Amino acid sequence: MAAAVDAVSPSRLDAAEVPVSGGTPSIPMRPLAIGEVIDFSWDLVRRWPRISLSLGVAVAVAIQVVAIPLAALFALLLSQVSTQSAVGTLLILLGFAATSYAVQTLTHIGTAALSGLLAPVADDAVGGRTASFRRIRESMRGRWLALLSLSAIVGVIETVASLLLSFVGWAAVQPVVALTGPTVVLEKIGPFAAIRRATQLSGKDSGRVLLIRLLAYLVQALLTVAVTSFVGAAAILLISLFGPSTSLLFGLLFALEVIVLATNALIAPFVAYNAGILYADRRMRGEGLDIEVLLANRRRRRTRKTGAS
Repeated sequence: MAAAVDAVSPSRLDAAEVPVSGGTPSIPMRPLAIGEVIDFSWDLVRRWPRISLSLGVAVAVAIQVVAIPLAALFALLLSQVSTQSAVGTLLILLGFAATSYAVQTLTHIGTAALSGLLAPVADDAVGGRTASFRRIRESMRGRWLALLSLSAIVGVIETVASLLLSFVGWAAVQPVVALTGPTVVLEKIGPFAAIRRATQLSGKDSGRVLLIRLLAYLVQALLTVAVTSFVGAAAILLISLFGPSTSLLFGLLFALEVIVLATNALIAPFVAYNAGILYADRRMRGEGLDIEVLLANRRRRRTRKTGAS
């Protein structure tokens, strides 16, 4: 993807590329089917577990570091409100709703940020290069502020849309925000330009973009529910065996937090890679990215042969 942007400059492209090593994932140089976008998203998690899980954990921990103190602050403030009046009860209900939407916003922010951080890995898969932390650092050079600003904007957009129209509102903005993370990192543009560019990439095929994102989030939701249900059943069994002691309850809460954190660290990269591969698919369908990359790789091989001779 980034290689296609630099395709007019083979010398820059050659200098930036890393030789392909065995086991490097490969995204076909053609428009992808819906199922392939989902499959290749998992393939990148499987092929690059160290990069995927490390960044997934980092983002998940960052969200928790902000979310837990924020929830505790809301709880402390709400504990001072009297429940003896209708006004007090209403304030408590509004406080719980505000806490829920604040955490939801942080989750959306983390998802957008991770999709930008992992976009270079999907880019390397498309361009036939080896992904690495060094490549990610190079891609993120000078992009941190733009990515964080974009993530905050996307988080607010998704939360406000959900608040106004529930699931319908969230779904309506997906063609606008789904591709923004990869766009802001790989195309080196600002947050608002990235939103306009992502909307342009979705174009008339926004229904397909929405369907792929819904499938990705459905997979995420099913896996999350499966894990939390298993943990919940285990917690009920332990409480029934040993009784609801304070130490046991605290231990179960801590274990649940760790398991949810680990689950999010595993699943969130899948959703992030889904955005990166979908970005490549949109460019292959609408802008001939596959042809640009193939031509750039041909020029690279030709240059290497000339240098060797």
